[in-house]
Amino acid sequence: MRYFLVEKNNRYREISTVTIIFILCLFVYLINGRTLGSGDTVPNSILAFNLLENHTLNFDNLRGTYLQEYGGGYFFINSIQGELTSLYPIGTAILTFPLYLIFYLYLKIYSTPVDLTSHDFEYYRLLFEKLAATLITAITVIFFYLSSRLKFDRKTSLISTLIYAFATNAWTTNSQGLWQHGAINLCLIISIYYLLKANRDRVKNDILPLIIAGFFAGLLPGIRPTSALFTMAALVYSLLNFRLKSVWFILGLTSVFPSIIWNLYNFNNLVGGYSKLFQNSDGKLYLINLEYFINTGFGLLFSPSRGLFFFSPILIFSLFGAYILFKSRFARDEKLIGLMTIAAIFIFINYSFYIIWWGGHCYGPRFLTDILPIVCYLINYSIVNYKKSIVKQIILGSIVILSVYPQAVGAFGDTGFYWNPYPLEIDHYPERVWQIKDNQIQRHSNSVFHKVFPPPVKNPKYIQEFRGSLEDVRVINNLKDTKGRSLNSFDSFDSNSVSLIKANLKNQGKSTWFGYKDALSIGETRIAVIFYDDRDTKYQESRLFVSDKTKQDRETTALASIKFPDRPGQYQMVFSFVVEGIAYIPKKSPNSVYQLNIKVN
Repeated sequence: MRYFLVEKNNRYREISTVTIIFILCLFVYLINGRTLGSGDTVPNSILAFNLLENHTLNFDNLRGTYLQEYGGGYFFINSIQGELTSLYPIGTAILTFPLYLIFYLYLKIYSTPVDLTSHDFEYYRLLFEKLAATLITAITVIFFYLSSRLKFDRKTSLISTLIYAFATNAWTTNSQGLWQHGAINLCLIISIYYLLKANRDRVKNDILPLIIAGFFAGLLPGIRPTSALFTMAALVYSLLNFRLKSVWFILGLTSVFPSIIWNLYNFNNLVGGYSKLFQNSDGKLYLINLEYFINTGFGLLFSPSRGLFFFSPILIFSLFGAYILFKSRFARDEKLIGLMTIAAIFIFINYSFYIIWWGGHCYGPRFLTDILPIVCYLINYSIVNYKKSIVKQIILGSIVILSVYPQAVGAFGDTGFYWNPYPLEIDHYPERVWQIKDNQIQRHSNSVFHKVFPPPVKNPKYIQEFRGSLEDVRVINNLKDTKGRSLNSFDSFDSNSVSLIKANLKNQGKSTWFGYKDALSIGETRIAVIFYDDRDTKYQESRLFVSDKTKQDRETTALASIKFPDRPGQYQMVFSFVVEGIAYIPKKSPNSVYQLNIKVN
């Protein structure tokens, strides 16, 4: 009788723990009140709505709408059938379809128009994208805890679960937008949980856990092709461990067929349109080169704006966990985690050869977010040893705090991905990820600080006392070029040509300038670069981005990649100071600090 009472109390305790974790995740993930998706997340955030409302799986009804033009519309592509379809795999839309069915019914109950062609629906698209991302991430955290509890004690499991939930990009990537990575994490950890569960149900009936594990493992390749490595690891483990019973796991793998059919129908291949997104000048997605692999590998792990260990230093403990795992005699559970660890290593190797290894416009190590459930599960093995020493526990706790901080400022920092395009587009200048003085965490930290303590840029006196001079404008070859060549020494420029331009400035007023490093949403000092044609009409306009906070009589620089007019002719190139969002000089005036005539060929 006493045994049953203890079991009942333990069960209630676990239910309470899971409930608290789930509510805590929802609260933390939603409290910033915004969606941090991108064009990448658009197709999977509307596919279900399009199917339910318009009864179609293609996006022909969106041709010419704001969604097709949003972000350049690179996330849509014409299929071999001539239909507008998603460039990205649809596995995320398949996984989240039950949630979107609920969202759709909610809109219908409250008579809200589901018009994907209307810009008014963008509010709901972003709202439900955030809710879907938050829910699947919170559910992932729960299954991570349950998977850890099958192997480790409650305290160890709680620590590793909180690390996964709040000290990694599970917070700033998975929960903030409908990226593919959140869906991968969910399917991966559910598959692991039910394989671990099947290990413990061998005496009973382990058929259902194997089918469920296979079902979610089968969804992985349709979410992101690289995650098929996890599917292969799970299949190998099932064959080795369950032998003939693995047929039930294979039965669950049939969940891969909807994505396969989609890819064959639209692209006549198994990968889909994903490979058409980013390619180098040779039309390749990968650069097979040892030096490139080493540099990229270090970038993925240690760079200040994309490094996994830079954003989540606590994950270094996973290396100790892996050492303990592979050093121990492999039991059934360790074989599974070992195979998954090997798959994670191959995913890391894959991205170390990838052309756009930095992941485009994102916060932190987005690509390596795929392997977080494995990396964090390995930490369990380290925590078990660290619990024996108070000093080690203090060290562990301190590093956890250092890992939570980048996630917090990432979630509450600037709206959008401010660091990625300014002052230079990250996709054109990926070497920026190595900048220590202006890394992504620092930029977001400044953004949070200025939200709490806004500078006095909106004060009329600020504009009255704003003065500045442009000392010199030069064309430089790269970010390391400190000299360059004076802009006015060029005879002409080619039409549509792009030059990296750097200006030296001096603050001659009492108002302090705030540059791009300060990450202000409004009030940043910039230089407007305006081209006037031979009829004295404004032809096009760009910006030079002032770098640092600059006080009176101090000098600073402004930088940008400037595109010259596409039409040949004579132009006047005018540089004027702008306090972005507050004071703007739209035409030539005494405030224009630099002017020169140029010829465009």
